[in-house]
Amino acid sequence: MTEVNLLAVIAMLSSFMLGSARAAAAAIVDTQTTPAPVVTHGGHRYTLAFSRATDAGWHVVRRDADGDTVLTADLPGHHWIWGTRDNVLLLLSQANADGGAKGWRTHRMLADGKQFTRVHADTVADGYVDRSPDGQTWAAERRVGAHKRIVFFAENSPSMRVFGAEDVPHDDADPQFSPDGQRLLFRSNRSGAWELHTADLEGRNAAQLTRDDTNNTVNPHEYGGEGPPRWSPDGKHIVWMRKFPERGHDLWVMDADGTNAKPLTDNGTIDDAYPSWSPDGQSIAFDSNRDGNNEIYVMNADGSDVVRVTDWPKADLAPVWIRID
Repeated sequence: MTEVNLLAVIAMLSSFMLGSARAAAAAIVDTQTTPAPVVTHGGHRYTLAFSRATDAGWHVVRRDADGDTVLTADLPGHHWIWGTRDNVLLLLSQANADGGAKGWRTHRMLADGKQFTRVHADTVADGYVDRSPDGQTWAAERRVGAHKRIVFFAENSPSMRVFGAEDVPHDDADPQFSPDGQRLLFRSNRSGAWELHTADLEGRNAAQLTRDDTNNTVNPHEYGGEGPPRWSPDGKHIVWMRKFPERGHDLWVMDADGTNAKPLTDNGTIDDAYPSWSPDGQSIAFDSNRDGNNEIYVMNADGSDVVRVTDWPKADLAPVWIRID
């Protein structure tokens, strides 16, 4: 989440915050009886984790066959999950400031909620967080001068390296490493409007993937029309959230070179957002307000057979798939 500040989202959804202002997050359960959408791939099982609005703030939740587990229940502040690598959750958290500046810091934790660890002491912006497939390099957003830029860093390293040239008059946001770790998928307004791009890890050999002028006027707080993207597990396709004037966000898919773009959802003013491929590439999880408030859904990769997964009175957002064995 980039131009949409997480704290702004928290304020926007505050109308959902009913009951005690500091209810115990561990007591929060989902009354929905839909089974966990477990996927088996490569000899491992995967389920969904997502961010949930609660009376105690935003927390990271794992969907299990017998209910939900609030993984950050005992941690102070807000927590927002943006990615996974195998059985490791990649998240932003307001915990572990250690007396430093308030803000979001990159953290990781295991799928069972153990080994919650701060990755870097510096604050970052409220966008995608990712870790390279070899586990050596992290990517996040950070404000550099007047612009948001993507930064690379190693765990516990003393510094961060800016992706591409530092002194440029544009913003880069929402990074994700390609499955082979050789390229970066991201959003940028370097062309004058927010579009999706790829480049190598030095910022060279860049390619602009989207270029539909009809959504260039969409408010930057709605991602400028081209929302955060995700690679498919095989690296051949990209799914993302897209908005045009007078419409909500729809989910689109295209080939990795930007060709053959087509919508997966088409729901008028409804918002379908934050898609995430299952590890076998057969399903896509996402959040949607199609039933009145934001819940988690799963559909086939071609957009068919949409199934609602959660039933929570506040909001569930931004699902990702996590390995559980």
